Amino acid sequence: MDIIKLYDDVYEINNFLTDEELEEVHEIINKTEEKAWFSEEASGDKGFWYGKNLEFKTETVFDKINNKMKNLFESYHYYPPKMILQRYKKDDFIHPHTDQWIPDLDYYIGYGLCLYYNDNYDGGQLEYPDLGITVKPKKNSLYIHGGHILHGSTPVLSDDIRYFSTVFVRGTEKEPTILRKEIFK
Repeated sequence: MDIIKLYDDVYEINNFLTDEELEEVHEIINKTEEKAWFSEEASGDKGFWYGKNLEFKTETVFDKINNKMKNLFESYHYYPPKMILQRYKKDDFIHPHTDQWIPDLDYYIGYGLCLYYNDNYDGGQLEYPDLGITVKPKKNSLYIHGGHILHGSTPVLSDDIRYFSTVFVRGTEKEPTILRKEIFK
């Protein structure tokens, strides 16, 4: 893994998956029928997030990938047991937001993680507006950012689909989200 610190609490990890894991993800993408993908409105806020999801009921390579991502943390309150595959087609994007959008809960989202499976599309850049950072995610790269950091994406401009997965790691006062110090030096 090649880790690049883009800013305080913002990291890019290149070559996160093995070639075999990435190939297995692409096999799933290529074999999945359109009717298996579903839409979701984040927080009931129509127009906040544009794209589709794919959930898995049986164990897949995504379980192995999720465990790899989980191992980047030395402490957390909750780490999701499953991850989903997501996609953006032409004109799909997500508005700038932070991952701590529910302030009254007894937990917080310490980190958001986004893993990209391809980069053969136009547009679809990852943006951190308050930090002045815009990046075109590379295939097989994982981006990690603190839940308090404003981020979003630009629309996909081509007919090529952008495939990715996101995970939100929660913390509490007693069980904070902490990245592994030996990995994130």
